[in-house]
This record gives sequence, structure tokens and C-alpha cells, in this order.
Amino acid sequence: MEEDRLITFKDLKQILGISKTGIYRHVKQGSIPAPIYVGESPRWVLSEVNAWIRAQCAKRVSVKGA
Repeated sequence: MEEDRLITFKDLKQILGISKTGIYRHVKQGSIPAPIYVGESPRWVLSEVNAWIRAQCAKRVSVKGA
């Protein structure tokens, strides 16, 4: 399935619109799903990234409505 595919750093940067440093800062804080490694290359599961984005949107809506 498309949602289960692994995406690269370049893909993740494009999806989130943040820098490599920003991505790793969020991963370290636990706010972005951690990568899995294929050899030495980090990869993210697209469905996990999309779930994280949906959760961020839900937080935004709940804060906005407060």
C-alpha cells in the first residue's frame, strides 16, 4: 500500500517544509516519528508521518477552539 511505503529524508523535508536540523530536533524530542534505517539511510513510514500530521492538525483545532 502507498501509506506503508518508506520515504527518504528529502521526501520528509518536502512534506513538512522544515530543515534537516529541525527534523532531527523534533525526532529527538519525540514529536516526529523516529526513522528506521535501511543500511545507513534513514527512512520514515509514510503512514506514521501522515498520522503525526493529522494529530498536529487536531491539536491546532482544539487550541483554536479554546
